[in-house]
Amino acid sequence: MAGFDSSVVSYPGRGPWGDNQYRGNCSGYIIKGFLETYHPLGRREALFVDPMMGGGTSRDVAREMGTPFVGLDLRTGFDVLSMSLQQAIGGRKAATVFTHPAYRGMIKYSADARDMSNAPDTATFVQQMQLMGLNIYEALENGGFYAVLMGFWRHEGVYEPLASILAFPGLMPGLLTDIIVKVQHNTTSERNHYSGRFVPIMHEEMVVFKKGGPMNYALLDFADQFSRMLNQVHAQTWRNVVRAAMLEYPNLPMSPKEVFELVMQMGAQKTSSNANVDAKVRQVLKTYPEDFERVGRGKYALAN
Repeated sequence: MAGFDSSVVSYPGRGPWGDNQYRGNCSGYIIKGFLETYHPLGRREALFVDPMMGGGTSRDVAREMGTPFVGLDLRTGFDVLSMSLQQAIGGRKAATVFTHPAYRGMIKYSADARDMSNAPDTATFVQQMQLMGLNIYEALENGGFYAVLMGFWRHEGVYEPLASILAFPGLMPGLLTDIIVKVQHNTTSERNHYSGRFVPIMHEEMVVFKKGGPMNYALLDFADQFSRMLNQVHAQTWRNVVRAAMLEYPNLPMSPKEVFELVMQMGAQKTSSNANVDAKVRQVLKTYPEDFERVGRGKYALAN
């Protein structure tokens, strides 16, 4: 047994497993490392499952290691977003589950609306990933591990940290155990030459979770948590924008209109998405007296 000896791994070759013509097929070495690290190899009946088998790499690695395996895929009729994984594996519990989903729309695998590569936006994709995680968690035995290998995508100039999103507390069920950074080789970005400043994405991450006892549903209320977090960030950012504007004249009392004009001069990105910046500035000045002290009628200054 070898397993991972570091949180960063690099496999220049993909190995002899699976269909090397299947686009998006991952290296069998990382699946082998996952099994050697997290699968109870001493238990002959311990089941390894891949609900998105794709080109069959996980199947071939499991066969070589003598590990009981069930491989499923949308192409063979199994939809991890709408069908019970536990039922699909005969009601058994898996000791380990590995999955390598599509990186949203980076590669279009089919025209099937259920195919995660057809997710219309990142929000939908994240919701699909959580559904997948809940399905896997149900099929996993207590103390078992599941891993999601996911990369990063730069789409229309926007960097989407898909793998990092998975590790956000409460998004995926289970205890976050490890993040294995996998260096990528022979990528399109590596072969192409780009003008200007462009940093090719040369890594992906395998996020590993452990099932430990009953699911903590409080942690899974991700949508509510995330919404509240965004509201807090939104309010705090406006507070910082107003403060940054007033730092231009730190000792000068200003009216809300004068502060508003400074904010507009800054060209703050937030102003482009808010049609009533003037009202927002007034609200911030009144809401945070610890930052903005009222000094006379209609005038504010930075608090000491």
